[in-house]
Amino acid sequence: MHNADWSEELKDLERRLVARARSEPDPALREWVLTALTREVRAAERESFWNFVVGLAAVFLLGANLTLSSAPLVSVNVTDDPEAVATAAQRLHALVPEITAEAAYAEVLLASSWSRLPMVPGMGAAPSIVRP
Repeated sequence: MHNADWSEELKDLERRLVARARSEPDPALREWVLTALTREVRAAERESFWNFVVGLAAVFLLGANLTLSSAPLVSVNVTDDPEAVATAAQRLHALVPEITAEAAYAEVLLASSWSRLPMVPGMGAAPSIVRP
């Protein structure tokens, strides 16, 4: 008897429900519940594995993208022909006198480092980062 404000009809219904005999669940129900639980746990483990695989692939692709995007910044000092770079820098400075000779040399180094990268689509954002 939980609530004194209930009507007599509800109180009588509660008394009859409490007093009635309770039947035990069917023993086959236990096996059915355990099978369903095992099936759901295995499905969750498979989903967890594939989430891990997809996450690992995303990290790998992001790392590859960042590596290729930052490669020109790292390899600007590597040149095959320093005289050709100096000549190209002089020609660039003569063509665009607004930039200094050092800036022209840096631009030629940067352009030569870009030429050593593999051809990868979608690299259009990187030049705006490294160029003034």
